[in-house]
Amino acid sequence: MGQSDAVRVKSDLIYRFLSHGNNVERFQSQIKLYAWNGSENLSELSIGNYISRFMVHKTLYDVVEMNKLQAIRLRNPDLTSNEYRKLMEYSNSRFRMLLGYLDELDGKGRNTFLLR
Repeated sequence: MGQSDAVRVKSDLIYRFLSHGNNVERFQSQIKLYAWNGSENLSELSIGNYISRFMVHKTLYDVVEMNKLQAIRLRNPDLTSNEYRKLMEYSNSRFRMLLGYLDELDGKGRNTFLLR
């Protein structure tokens, strides 16, 4: 079963936040996770393990999506971003994700469209 658009949009927002500047390092230094095993002792968990797995998963997903988008752009170089959204079969809620992919494919940063 595939992910919902809401989950994809949320994961993209988190990815864009983490990939900006030194946010991963800041996030890891400011947030602590603990596991409680039922006794009075808590053990600290490495948040870096969870961030690393998330970043790898999201990067692999994005590479596949950007490859699809790039193939569509090569066949249809003069379409609008909304037309690319439709060809990618993205809902309106995923439009910002598409804009990030377009900017990244054009050699700009993933968050460039947010700064316009």
